[in-house]
Amino acid sequence: MSSRFLVSRSWLLLLLLAVGGSAGEARALNFCSSAVNRAVAWNEAAGAWVIQTVGSTPSQVVSSGGNCAAVVGSRVWTYRRTTGAWTESSATIPSPSSVIGSDGNFAAVTGSTVWAYDQTDDTWTQSESVSGLAGVIASGGSFAARGSSQMSVWSRDGGAWVASPSFGTGYESLASGGSFGARAGDQVWAWRRSTATWQSQTVSSLSEWGAAAGNFAAVGSSDFAVFDSVTGAWGVESSLATPSGLVASDASFGAATGSEFVIWDAGSGTFSTPSDSPSGGSALVGSKGSFGTTLSNRVWTWDPANGWSQSTETINGLTLPLVTSGGSFAVLGTGRAWAGVPGGGEDLQTLTPVELVGSGGNFAVRISNRVWTWRPASPTWTQSSWSNSSIGPLLESEGNFGAVASNRVYAFDGSDGSWNDSGQLFSFTGLVVASGGNFAAERTTRVNVWNSDTDSWSESPQLNSYTPGGLVGSDGNFATPISNRIWAYDRSDSSWTQTSTTLTSPGAVLPSSFPLCSPGDCGDGNECTDDVCNPDLGCQNPDNTDPCDDGSLCTDGDTCSGGSCQSGPPLDCDPGNPCLIGSCDEVLGCVTEPNPACSASVPALSPLGGAALALGMAAALGATSRSRSRR
Repeated sequence: MSSRFLVSRSWLLLLLLAVGGSAGEARALNFCSSAVNRAVAWNEAAGAWVIQTVGSTPSQVVSSGGNCAAVVGSRVWTYRRTTGAWTESSATIPSPSSVIGSDGNFAAVTGSTVWAYDQTDDTWTQSESVSGLAGVIASGGSFAARGSSQMSVWSRDGGAWVASPSFGTGYESLASGGSFGARAGDQVWAWRRSTATWQSQTVSSLSEWGAAAGNFAAVGSSDFAVFDSVTGAWGVESSLATPSGLVASDASFGAATGSEFVIWDAGSGTFSTPSDSPSGGSALVGSKGSFGTTLSNRVWTWDPANGWSQSTETINGLTLPLVTSGGSFAVLGTGRAWAGVPGGGEDLQTLTPVELVGSGGNFAVRISNRVWTWRPASPTWTQSSWSNSSIGPLLESEGNFGAVASNRVYAFDGSDGSWNDSGQLFSFTGLVVASGGNFAAERTTRVNVWNSDTDSWSESPQLNSYTPGGLVGSDGNFATPISNRIWAYDRSDSSWTQTSTTLTSPGAVLPSSFPLCSPGDCGDGNECTDDVCNPDLGCQNPDNTDPCDDGSLCTDGDTCSGGSCQSGPPLDCDPGNPCLIGSCDEVLGCVTEPNPACSASVPALSPLGGAALALGMAAALGATSRSRSRR
């Protein structure tokens, strides 16, 4: 229930490093399509197709965040995954020239105005006329209409269009993580979604700028400036030796100064210029909040937990650039392949590699007849148990790999390091689609799918009149149009579902994936866990060590441990007076009563006085009444 992670973010970045990108099942997916006089959507949760008669054939179909939008004349039909139904816009949107989507919301451009669709209440909002409208950029469900000298922003939180300051003509713009940025000359601005405000910063002789996960960074002749979307402020490291080569790594940034690398870490929100930074290294690359570079046939890596560290072995003939994957780094040398993670877990193997690919923290190297793989969970290079003399280019998907050879597909499971052979695929077209850790191999009449959840291959039903080439996938699911039907594969139960009615000329199928949670969705009602929504992993509720309340007034300093509130030491109720006895009442806290040993010098209690007289007498004797208030 705590929001402590908003202040101390480094543990979340380390969590991402640990898990890599192997949890594709934490996202869900719908499909969008159209046919003559129809708008079509597939709902993963229901495992069914939803077909809506819309009067004429949609001119555009757009997918976003599990939702669909279909333009029909001067109206836009929208499909919402939350309701599982299509609805027609109540507003007339004259001849939209373009429609874009972002996190389930949509924006439609018509003339000099822009309409924004809010999925929470199924409404459309029109902007004021935007002078010199040049297009719309999207970020985290919000939209910005780019005018000739300023932007008009529609925030998914505020639901209204708000004009920006004037940037002047010729400004540049960026969108990232729900925020927007603008740059004109040496001035940079950042728009923060949570407060819907613009913050500006001047960077002397500004040369490069960029954005990542809602943060923005810019470097100039001596300044390295970063806008932190958590705090809503710009931070600047000045007097640097011409910073350059700005690189983003998740929400963090790195830059070279010629003599060292400067890192801005999103976890702590601070700059670091450590003395052990490699001097004269090659270009910096980033992955999952970490950074890497090469120097003197070694790999140098930086992460928040370990700072800078270098590979233990030299890599002769080291080639560039570094390949990054889920916080891991890999590189090829002369007859060598190296992979490792910051702070340890590395391996250098003698190979003759042809190709190196990475995914979800894992790596794969293709040689003449085998594939070697490396995983942080078991940081050694391991060769495949099978061999084939005609292996084609490798496929990668969320920590898994696919290898195509001789009418077969070999699928590598990054979670346990095993390979799975599809067996001989007759009438195999050679097309393999990777999606959410799964792989689908297309044949002339069927589709074979390897499901990473079940670690097995399955075959579709007979697809009559199927023309290969239309297969699409996302987040582990697949869909393909046939002559008058559309079929969808559901990874949750390895089933195939076709549209319930025939369609005339079904169009292309568009995937529309969405996270399993949104900020604010993950509260578990437990004050001893942090409530974190990670779009790639779903809700996370790790234990914390925050102060808590065990419900008793007789303990103090209660703290969270193991996901529950642990009682602190007993409350000290000693009144400091030998003629009084202190004790703790679960409801009242510390209470006192006369000590019978002092009865000779203490008047007898009146039977009518009760506890009130006792407390009054205790006060007369110099006692101090104390209690612990509930938090």
